[in-house]
Amino acid sequence: MDIYGKEPEFDFDYPVFGDNKPLYIGMIDLSDPEVMVKLGTKMPRKLFLFGGKAPYPNDPQYTTVNYNVVEHNTTTKQTVSHYLAQFGEESVFWHEEGITTHGKCADMLKKKDCPSLFRHPKWKLDGMAWPTYQDQMFFFAQQIHVPENKFTSDTLSCHTTLYVFVLLAENDRLLVQLIGQDTSAQTAEQHYKLEQAMIDYEQNCDNPEIIEKLIKTNSKDFHQYLLDDTTITKTTLEFLVEHGKTKRIKDEAKKRL
Repeated sequence: MDIYGKEPEFDFDYPVFGDNKPLYIGMIDLSDPEVMVKLGTKMPRKLFLFGGKAPYPNDPQYTTVNYNVVEHNTTTKQTVSHYLAQFGEESVFWHEEGITTHGKCADMLKKKDCPSLFRHPKWKLDGMAWPTYQDQMFFFAQQIHVPENKFTSDTLSCHTTLYVFVLLAENDRLLVQLIGQDTSAQTAEQHYKLEQAMIDYEQNCDNPEIIEKLIKTNSKDFHQYLLDDTTITKTTLEFLVEHGKTKRIKDEAKKRL
C-alpha cells in the first residue's frame, strides 16, 4: 500500500522490515539520458522509496522509522535493496550500514556548488546538511512530502519532507542517502490543497474535463503525484504534456505515452 491508500503493483518483491510491511512513498526516475550523464553511468535506474517502523538500531526494544530504497535496473529488471537507517547516535542522515559519509552544513554552501539532478531542494537551511562521500558531494535527486492521513499516521513521520540524495561510487554502485525536515507549519495550506486535489482526482478519474482543470490549477507536486500513479491514463498523460508545470514533468509524461 502507498501513502494514499492505493495498492501499486511492482515487478519486484515488496520489501519488509522484520514482520512489518512498509508503505510505498514514491518513485525517482534516473533513467533519463541527461541524468545518467550527470551521474556518470550507462545503467538506467528507477528508485522506489518505502518507509515504515523498524527496531531502533542501537536499542531493538524501541521502534523508529526507517526506509528502503529499491534500485531497479529498467533494462535487466534486476534490483538492489538499500536499507537506510540512522546508524550512529549523531547521524542526521538515513544511510546504509557500513557506508561512511559526512555532511556539509547547507547554510554554508552556495547554490551553484550543490549538484542536483533535476532542481535544487526547497527547504529551510537551518539544521540541514548535504551528504558527501570521499570528498564528493552527493547529487540531490528529489524531495517527497509525507502527509498525515489514516495510512501514514501509525507508520511514518507525518508532515515531513524527505530529501533523497544519490552518488555513483566504484564499480557503478549507487549510494543513497536521505534526510528529513518537519514542514508541517510552513506548508500546511499547500498540503491541504494538494490532498484535496488528490481526492477530487480519485473521485473524477474518468472525467477528462475535471482532470484537465485539476492539472491546470494545481502545483507540480500534484503533477508528480499523477506521474507516480501506476494506473495513469493516456488522457491524463496528454494533459500533463500540455499543462505540466515543469519541463521535466512534461518530458516524463511524453516519454510514457
